Amino acid sequence: EAGVRSLNGARVSQMLLEMVPNLDSYRKVLRAVKEWAVTKGIYSNVLGFLGGVNFAILVAYVCRECPTDDPPALLRHFFRIFSQW
Repeated sequence: EAGVRSLNGARVSQMLLEMVPNLDSYRKVLRAVKEWAVTKGIYSNVLGFLGGVNFAILVAYVCRECPTDDPPALLRHFFRIFSQW
């Protein structure tokens, strides 16, 4: 059970890396979003907030929606979309 769960994270990460159109932009935006969440104290699955894989999925969604945008535009788009959820 624990082994299967640990493999799921790696499998999801690999799928996301294959799905995004611009890997460099994806990594930059994901790093910025994670830093923002840590700074705000809301980066933790244990405490009921979103964690690493969750943020990775959300950033991948934004990157796929706007494949030609640069990282600052993607970051603005990320916060615009998910502030309305």
